[in-house]
Amino acid sequence: MSCSLYLIKSKQIMDWMCFYAEHGEMCGVPDAVGYDTAVHARKFSSREAAQRYIDNEMPAWARTEHHPVSCGLWETGSELAVLISSGAPIPDKLLQATPGRLRIWLR
Repeated sequence: MSCSLYLIKSKQIMDWMCFYAEHGEMCGVPDAVGYDTAVHARKFSSREAAQRYIDNEMPAWARTEHHPVSCGLWETGSELAVLISSGAPIPDKLLQATPGRLRIWLR
């Protein structure tokens, strides 16, 4: 079963990893950072919202290197999966990247 949530994925990284988390500094380098699992990545309610974020919010270098991808129901994490399954509204805070996790440098 698929859901209506989308992630931003790096085109330059292997299929099984590197979902966008945020733009910011990592190890002294100001660049985009991500997570290797979808459950901790930033999520979007539509493909269009994810693409809009890429087009308007991501740094210029990253716009051609990232694209929206749909995520499976259980890739979202159990809390989101339950909300989606029940048809309940999803709070914006659950769409944000999980803070405090080990991040990967995307550039």
